[in-house]
Amino acid sequence: MIAVVIQEMINAKYAGVMFTVDPVNKKHILIEIVEGLGEALVSGQITPNTYFMNKKTHKVEEASEHFNFDQTLLTDISKIGEKIEKHYKKPQDIELALDKNNKIYILQSRPITTL
Repeated sequence: MIAVVIQEMINAKYAGVMFTVDPVNKKHILIEIVEGLGEALVSGQITPNTYFMNKKTHKVEEASEHFNFDQTLLTDISKIGEKIEKHYKKPQDIELALDKNNKIYILQSRPITTL
């Protein structure tokens, strides 16, 4: 038996990755965001906006921005990451996208392998 997954393509206004535990400092949630599709981020072609989020308050503690991004969306993204981490009981590496209406889509989640 074979399973076939049919998934709708998200016309991403923004895409990004989130580590529910920053792999380097191990105390923040790390979110990186780019404009458009996430391929440019994953391949290292462009420098993303980078946000270090407080794990308890879900507020930005440190940011490096290369384009304007509505930081109020980061709180929602961070809280979604927290829920996913609690569900899997391990820190997660999460891929996400936002459409033109800033609706957040979780594309993939897997355990962080660098901890």
